[in-house]
Amino acid sequence: MKIAVIGAGVIGIATAFELARDGHQVAVYDSKTAAAEGASFANTGVVAPSRMLPLSLPNWTVPSAWHFLRSMRSMSLKKGISTQDLRWLWKWGQSSGADAATLSAAYALGAYSQQRMEAIQSDASLEFERSEGHLLIFSTEASAQQFPPILVILKSHGVAFKELSATELTCIDPALTGFSALHGGIHLPNDRVGNCRQFALLLKLEAQKMGVQFIFNTAIEGIQADSTITLIPQDHSAARTFDRVVLCTGDVPAFLRQRIKTKVPTASVYGYSLSASIREPLKAPRSAVTDVASQIVIARIGNRVRVSGGAELGARAEYKDPTVVQSLFKALHDYFPGAVQLPMGTQIWKSARTMTADGLPFIGATNLPKVWLNLAHGADGWGTACGSARLLADLIGNKTPDIDAAAFSPTRTFT
Repeated sequence: MKIAVIGAGVIGIATAFELARDGHQVAVYDSKTAAAEGASFANTGVVAPSRMLPLSLPNWTVPSAWHFLRSMRSMSLKKGISTQDLRWLWKWGQSSGADAATLSAAYALGAYSQQRMEAIQSDASLEFERSEGHLLIFSTEASAQQFPPILVILKSHGVAFKELSATELTCIDPALTGFSALHGGIHLPNDRVGNCRQFALLLKLEAQKMGVQFIFNTAIEGIQADSTITLIPQDHSAARTFDRVVLCTGDVPAFLRQRIKTKVPTASVYGYSLSASIREPLKAPRSAVTDVASQIVIARIGNRVRVSGGAELGARAEYKDPTVVQSLFKALHDYFPGAVQLPMGTQIWKSARTMTADGLPFIGATNLPKVWLNLAHGADGWGTACGSARLLADLIGNKTPDIDAAAFSPTRTFT
């Protein structure tokens, strides 16, 4: 089949790669000038099935109103917040803890995606910046109280982990010896860190070897769907016809929202990262560290340290809140003082991540014939890219997927 993929982030590139691998003729469209320029550009770098579990939420048996209030405290609400955003926040707050089936589906996708990434990396001999292991750190008494519930969640899903005392944390990562506020932690040896953008660009080259065409600086403003799919470019260049189209655009494009009926609310939540060159390697993290209390992630990516955090609803892409940026600098200084060169060459980045109210992405066919989705992966698109791409390709090819796809259906009902 001739298939168009809209969106050239890591999700779109991985999707195009898997479709081409199955023998389809694939063209990828993106409005930007190059691949992986959006949410794939400078994300946390953490590839971890454990991140698919809501580790910061110790239980899901409390009333919905309490979850809503808790959700509001964890989000920074900006002036641009809309009624749709508030609706998403309310629904997200109700489902923040998630039920067992949702947790299982999320973890299955994360684990499967990690397996697929390893297979692609091995088959194509892709060499990109990566490191092994992930530490969850309890830096406050309050966060330490979440220790037992988190262990229950990890055990129930068969996640490999080891409980650590403050002293044992510094054995795993000696650079933590300079941080005094350690109340214990968890080591997740099978989690890893990888350079998302570097991987995406390498995979793009592999896709091109299989004949995938990449068309940049081309926004799509319309789709005509009948016996075939016709894409209408915004610049009024020649329209092209395909048998299928897959949207990997973060969220459903505005021109299709009235036609594609999804029942799970979505919202754009902005996150930040700062990246700085390593000055003293022995003072930098060995891999990744997550502060459970603040949900700030500090990761080593090649010769840089990246600090990620923040969650803004109703924000503007061009405005970087100095309070959030300062919190990232503070976390870096607290955990790994003297590790990086500051302020020279520090990159401050902000991007939107589309999140669904139930925490699961949309992967599969829509109500609009021949239009498919692989989007709304939230903050973990890097961790789910390869698995979701293979899942989508199997569904389009009428093959039985390796994992159950029902939980990710764009037409699923949200309760």
